[in-house]
Amino acid sequence: SSGTYNVRATELARDRRLKTLSVTVVFLDDTKQLFQLEKRAKGQALLELVFTHLELTEKHYFGLQFSDNGAPPTLANTDLMRWLDPTKPVKKQMRGPGYFYLRVKFYVS
Repeated sequence: SSGTYNVRATELARDRRLKTLSVTVVFLDDTKQLFQLEKRAKGQALLELVFTHLELTEKHYFGLQFSDNGAPPTLANTDLMRWLDPTKPVKKQMRGPGYFYLRVKFYVS
């Protein structure tokens, strides 16, 4: 035995056993962060993880969007972007890979 193993495969197997969901959040500066949630977690749980990670206090200005077709957002497909509903399970709202995009909902001028 060489003493090596596939870390990603091991992590995926562990995640299946633990009933967790891995999602990636793309921030406003295009950096990405992976978050782990319980499979049945609601949108609010993901929002809280993101807000805590960013140390945001003005939470009501921000939200997470995802694409209806699983594609990254572009100017051409803005109509396919949906806001994450904090009251519904994240898993039921996801389309394709778990990519969410932090967005400004509105701002004060």
